[in-house]
Formats: sequence, structure tokens, C-alpha cells
Amino acid sequence: MGVNDALKAAVSEVPGDVPAVIRTLDAVKAAAVQVDPRGKEDGIASFTLLYHEITCGVLDAVTAGSFEAGTFIIDLDVAFACRYLAAIRALTDGVGRVPRCWEVLFDVRSDDSVPTLEYAAAGVNAHVNYDLAFALLTTWDSHSSPAERDAQHRDYCRINDIFYAKMNTLRHEFHSPFSYFGDGSLANRLGNVFGDLLVRDTRDLAWDAAMAMWAHRNDSDWEEYRAAEEERRDHLAALVGFGILHAHF
Repeated sequence: MGVNDALKAAVSEVPGDVPAVIRTLDAVKAAAVQVDPRGKEDGIASFTLLYHEITCGVLDAVTAGSFEAGTFIIDLDVAFACRYLAAIRALTDGVGRVPRCWEVLFDVRSDDSVPTLEYAAAGVNAHVNYDLAFALLTTWDSHSSPAERDAQHRDYCRINDIFYAKMNTLRHEFHSPFSYFGDGSLANRLGNVFGDLLVRDTRDLAWDAAMAMWAHRNDSDWEEYRAAEEERRDHLAALVGFGILHAHF
């Protein structure tokens, strides 16, 4: 089975729960590492490694009872993952359009001049700056009570801590320029703080964008409005992603 066929098979089914998301991401990573010449440093493999670890952290937190807003985080996690998997599905089966912000990563996934850190950062950019707001809208369709919104937001913010912990563990695998200074160095600590603030800020912006769009859900032109916002956010995330992938440290 070729790499494209293996990726296509990995995303052939839409996951319905978090364990299924983890299994699917495992399959995506296993297929992507077959790409020459990058192997495990392939662009899809690099981002999927990070995404898999974060999703495992979410499942651990769910199992530990860390969330308060019912199944909100579970449903958001699945809706969020499905958007990334849909982008890979469009890439491998040619049905539907690959979002521009994902296309800029997929186009250079085998470029041996791109550090793995930049693949991971470009994937986070596409997934958070583009996908996350719309995954929230999808999730709110079944979790629409305004009375639950504060608890949902607290759960949403808890994901920041999971992301930071997993990124901190994986930073050496992504060849971060900060990692070369050693674990206890000032430069490394500054790098961790910068990454932490970047994730928190972009996720906060995604929440705010989703709330602003949600306020229009009963408008007569809701579908057209949402489609225009998807196009706009995709374009902006693609510009950021292009900058990340073509500005090597």
C-alpha cells in the first residue's frame, strides 16, 4: 500500500469519541512516517505526533474527572479532530477542497529544509487559528445553553495546561532552537513561556471569534455569513502558516 493509500485508509472513518480519535491519529502518524526522505520528520507526522499526545492528555483528564461541563470537552475534542482529519481526507481522495492553511503545510511536508518545529507550529496555527472557532460552533449546536457557557470556558482553558505540558515534553523532538541551551537555561525557560502565552492567546482569540459568530446564528444569512468567515479565517491562517514554514531559524 502506498503512502497516499495508507493515509486515505487511516482517515476513512469519522471518529465518534476520543479513543477513536487517538486510534485514528495513530494510524495517520504511522502512514505519514513512510514518506521519503523525511520519515518521522514528515510534516503530517510531526504535527500528528503533537496532536496525538495532546489528545491522550485530554482523555487522561476526562478519565480523571477534571472537567465540569458534562461532555462538552469530549464533543469539542471530536469535532476539532474531525476538521484536521477532513483536510487529510480531501488531500488523499481529491474530494472537497483542502483548506489553504493546511495546504501550505501539506505542500512542503517532505521539504528537508523545514525543521520539524516549524511543521508543528504551522499545524497548531492552522488548527487553532482556523479550525477551532468552527469546531466550537459545531459543539455548541448540542451544548447551546448560555447557563453552561462559563463552565465550558473553564474546561476549554484547562486544555491550555495540557498543551503546555505535552509541548514541554516534546520540545526536543521538534528541534526547538530554545532546546539547544539546556533544560534549565534562561533561554529555554523564555521559550517555554513564549510558547505557553502564544497558545493561550490564540485559543482565547478562537473562543472570542466563535462567540462573535454564534451571536449571528439566527440571522437569515447565517450560512453565508459563516462561509465567509471560514474563507476569511482560512486565508489569514494560511498567510501565517506560510510565514512560519518559510522563515527558518
